[in-house]
Amino acid sequence: MKKILCILFTMTCLTVFTACRTTDVGGSAFTDVTWNIVEVDGSAVTEFDEQPCITFTSDGRYHGNSSVNNFFGGYRQKGKSLQLSEGGMTRKMGRSMQTETNIMQALSATASIRVEGDSAVIFNAAGDAVMKLRR
Repeated sequence: MKKILCILFTMTCLTVFTACRTTDVGGSAFTDVTWNIVEVDGSAVTEFDEQPCITFTSDGRYHGNSSVNNFFGGYRQKGKSLQLSEGGMTRKMGRSMQTETNIMQALSATASIRVEGDSAVIFNAAGDAVMKLRR
């Protein structure tokens, strides 16, 4: 009997911990993929030192490049909701600092995401598109 209770307890714990994991909106297509940042606040990203991008890893972390500097942090995602934790960033200067500022402001406003094939759109709390991504 003790063995059965132990097995049931273990299975229950695994179920609970699995349910608490990050839910991903696009299946495996959302995580562990490098998304190029192609548009911010309705303007195409055309000036950059390095291709701006972001990757959401399956362990709840994100990292990328905002044109000049690298950034990183954690995220929580459930359904369409996407919350980014305040993370860290390198501090270099480059020629495309305005692009970087725009990207970081859009990331700080992130409230949700919609993934459709090779494209994704990040929205703020008001439902406005703040960033478009492409694989």
